[in-house]
Amino acid sequence: MMKTESFPFKLLIAGLAMLSAIMAVSFFWITAFSPIMENVSLGGARSLSISLIIIAQEQGFFTHEGVDLFFQEYPSGSLALDALCEQQLDLAVAAETPVVFKSFARDDVRIVASLFSAYNDPKVIARKTSGIEKPTDLRGKRIGTTPQGQSTHYFLHLFLTKYGLSEQDVALSLACPEKLRQDFISGKLDAISLFEPYISELADAYSSETILFSEPGLYLKHALLMTSAHFTEQRPQAIQKVLRALMRANDFARQQPERARQIVVRALAISVPEVRELWADTVLEVSLGQSLLLSLENEAKWGIANRVTDHKTIPNYLQLISVEGLKSVAPESVTIYSVSE
Repeated sequence: MMKTESFPFKLLIAGLAMLSAIMAVSFFWITAFSPIMENVSLGGARSLSISLIIIAQEQGFFTHEGVDLFFQEYPSGSLALDALCEQQLDLAVAAETPVVFKSFARDDVRIVASLFSAYNDPKVIARKTSGIEKPTDLRGKRIGTTPQGQSTHYFLHLFLTKYGLSEQDVALSLACPEKLRQDFISGKLDAISLFEPYISELADAYSSETILFSEPGLYLKHALLMTSAHFTEQRPQAIQKVLRALMRANDFARQQPERARQIVVRALAISVPEVRELWADTVLEVSLGQSLLLSLENEAKWGIANRVTDHKTIPNYLQLISVEGLKSVAPESVTIYSVSE
């Protein structure tokens, strides 16, 4: 006579069948609704300009939006922009000044968003032992800044002009930020013009020997997220995902400013008071505004007038600003007139 299966055994079989069904449904939902991961490379300098990127990485916003981000640090945003143009990166963050001078030579770079603006970022730090107590004392002194076409070089020009000086009135040296920092510490340079956090780090470390010159409002610096025309055409979804992650970081910084500062402090290895002070002069905002367009055009005019470039015509920056990505993610953040409008 055939043995009848016990009730517990039937219950076990039914339970296993139900578990298998649940796992199958769960797998379907996970695979069907999980975002497709986009591999994206992004480069920029170690500065406050990448604050939103730091926050988005730390909080997992890129992963949440379906972006597997690889961040590459560069000595300056200008070098990150060069890497972008050489197809070594998908995205780059740099100030608007190198973008302006790159635009004279090529028209395939696209501005996707502004991530940061500051009206007191580049500054001049000088050695008191070189006899410098006020800006006009810089005449005849050895001053270092970044190469032509970069934001601190532009700021130094504006700074010298304000105090009745020109680049011909000083012994000017052009180098990368780290070289400038080392030459200033060693005494090879009497003063340097650099961006944060380099300037504040030097001012804190050598407070008794140096004097800091800042000019709030003299220059409005933008940190721009850029890509290539090819990337905007071939991978618009990747751009949208990156922008959504940055918008989440933007909201996080507004809602929890102290936690956001702590995240940036750890990443940049600077002090909390320093970040708090620097952020007071800074706007973290993912946007595309009309003020950006004016800055680009004004700096292009300056470059032409001062023969920093051989070109004589101002590029059409509306054609280099790609509004589609940000408009699809946060249309209220776009207040610039596009080509089609």
